[in-house]
This record gives sequence, structure tokens and C-alpha cells, in this order.
Amino acid sequence: MLRVAVEETAGATSAARAFIRLGEAGEPMPVLAEWDAPGTAPVGGEAPNLPVLNLAARERRTVAVADIEETPELDDPSLGSLDSLRALGSRAVMATPIVVFDRMIGVFGLHRSDPHQWTVPERTLLESVAREVGLAIHTAKLLEENAKRLEQSAIPLGRVVEVDDAAPEGTIRVVKLYD
Repeated sequence: MLRVAVEETAGATSAARAFIRLGEAGEPMPVLAEWDAPGTAPVGGEAPNLPVLNLAARERRTVAVADIEETPELDDPSLGSLDSLRALGSRAVMATPIVVFDRMIGVFGLHRSDPHQWTVPERTLLESVAREVGLAIHTAKLLEENAKRLEQSAIPLGRVVEVDDAAPEGTIRVVKLYD
């Protein structure tokens, strides 16, 4: 699901890189899904040092930067380093928080190698996909929690829930109700 979200969003916005970091602001936020255009290096260890994503996470708002070299608000060292973006070959960056029920659970970012004025449709797309990704992650966690509760239940229902490894992530099915 996350892989498809980053790949399709990158394609629709002509981004050279799209990725999702999950976690809360102020905590480690590893990259869980990333798509990179051919010849574009992955974010790798630079993820915590990316000022636009960190600003979006801190302020819980979409941040669109047309050219990192002309954006003074990114000079704040607590956000990370412009050198990290330069090393990745990124000039235009847009990031939006992934928020579920008023809780930020991650950040979705797009990079372009050339300066680019992000359009309203590109911004709307990124925000919409981030919202859907957040709901999908939340739903998958709820399904996982419910499956664990059913498996640990003392009710003698036999084997009620079975995880189907061939089915999409988060899919469960009722197998048998009684022994």
C-alpha cells in the first residue's frame, strides 16, 4: 500500500523522489516506503536531517519549497541541514504531515532535482494521499489489534481468525466458529 502511494504520487507530480516517514515529531521517523527515479539516490541516512519534512512535522502543515536555495526559513539548524538536501540533489521539496484523528503519525515528502513552483493540484494530491495513507495505516492497526484480541480470547470458539498470507496486508477471515 505505501509503496504504491509513493510511486503513484511521484509519477503524478513528476517528482524525482517520494517517500513516507512514519513516527511522531521529536521521535525517530524511519523511511518506510520510498520511490526514486532512475539515477536518483535513496534518502538513506539523511532522512532525519531533511529540513522541509521536519518543518512540516513540527508545524503540522504542508510546506512547499520551490527552491531550497531561496528559502530563508530553512536556515534553522534545529530542522536539519540544507546540505543534506543538496547532497541528495534536491532543489524543490514539498512535504505534508500524515495526520489521523488529530495525531501526526508521519510525513509524506516529494523532491525534485530542479527548482519548481508546486501547483495547487500537486499540493492537493499530496495532502489527499497522505490523508488516505493515514486512514489505511490506522485501519490496518485496528484490524491487527482485533485479530490479536480474538486469538487471545478465552471464549471457546476454536480457531476463529486466520491470517491469510496470500491476501493483502491486514486481511483476516473467519475460519471456524465452533469446535
